Amino acid sequence: MRVYIILLALMIPIASYAKMTLQNTDERPFANSLAKVAVESFIDNGRPIPKQSFNVLLGDKRIGTFIAGKGFNQRDDNVCFVGWSDNGRDIRKVIPTIGFTDWESEVCDDTKAVGVLSNKEGTVAKIAVIYAAASPNAIANESVIFDINNNGVSIDKELTNKIGSSGAKNLAELKKLYRK
Repeated sequence: MRVYIILLALMIPIASYAKMTLQNTDERPFANSLAKVAVESFIDNGRPIPKQSFNVLLGDKRIGTFIAGKGFNQRDDNVCFVGWSDNGRDIRKVIPTIGFTDWESEVCDDTKAVGVLSNKEGTVAKIAVIYAAASPNAIANESVIFDINNNGVSIDKELTNKIGSSGAKNLAELKKLYRK
């Protein structure tokens, strides 16, 4: 019987019960790579935001580095984005957020918070970024929710559409909305 239990435990992926955490990391080593990859997404002067870069750990294994960035779009508006490095040196992906797509009518004033929203069962965890954004008529807190897994990072569009424009001022407020 013990053999079956041990075999069953070995068949369950470690990621399904490992906790995801964020560990602060120095953003400066990513600056050049981030600027180069940001240009491919039409972001000029792309740079990391100080103290908003994190190694993403699943248990004790680093699966990537999440870098919050800021720059300018082609109209010279402030925009925000996220960079992802899977090797700890080079940016592999840039995801434009405030100032692009669903948020193209807004400018990004600041990245207010980055944090783990959920690390529920399974291999996908959620990271939330809360931005201070402005449109011609209003100033608002906008949240973008990202899926993080062994394949990298992507926007969780469904969850972002559901709670992203709620005006949450901090991660605690956003977590309450997420749990509803």
